[in-house]
Amino acid sequence: MNLQEYCNALNIGLDLNYHPNQKGRWTASFPGSSIKEGQVLKSVYGEGTAPAEAMQNLVSNITGKILVIHGSNDQQNEYVVPQIFVLE
Repeated sequence: MNLQEYCNALNIGLDLNYHPNQKGRWTASFPGSSIKEGQVLKSVYGEGTAPAEAMQNLVSNITGKILVIHGSNDQQNEYVVPQIFVLE
């Protein structure tokens, strides 16, 4: 499963942001999402010098972890990100 298919399956978007004042850094994230570590929700994103690099870093940061969508309200959903998750 690739990144686009994963976003479609969970019905979530992917934000790509360019930061020109930070030496051209790109970040990739899912809006309203966090990673659950124990009882703590931690923000998660990927970064790189190009969009593809930021997306691959995001994939590396979430694989095998619990992704929480809308963790701050009653519509919270939790998903274990599959190990086979790759960016194509």
